Amino acid sequence: NTRTSLSVLPFREDVRYIVPVRNGLDTAKLGHAMHNSYNSNTTRIWGGYPPFEPSFTNYLKEHFLELNVYHGFLNAWLPLRGRPNVLFLHVNDILASPEAALRKVARFLQVTVAEDKWAAVAAQSSVQWMLRPENLDKWDG
Repeated sequence: NTRTSLSVLPFREDVRYIVPVRNGLDTAKLGHAMHNSYNSNTTRIWGGYPPFEPSFTNYLKEHFLELNVYHGFLNAWLPLRGRPNVLFLHVNDILASPEAALRKVARFLQVTVAEDKWAAVAAQSSVQWMLRPENLDKWDG
């Protein structure tokens, strides 16, 4: 999947792109939490960025809106919506029906999954499964 702007990632016809989309306010809330989650070593390496910002309102204005993070991302990808190698996938659709979303991704990527395997695929794609202690070393998240 790509959470990267097209200004950083060049678009190619021979690559398939899954573009995650979510509600803008939810994106801002998540961005604020992530913005403040970096440890001091990371911010030191990055020259003091990002500075801790306790106020969501300040984060929204000074980082989210002024840097055009959300709208810039969407504005870059929207003209490519409908191309055969671009799939927009809304987080609400994933949450509402994880297996249906996974089937959509599999069709898009032209991956065949045996019908009797879908329940296991859906279960092992869940955050709950990935965060179990015995599974933490099985993914790069």
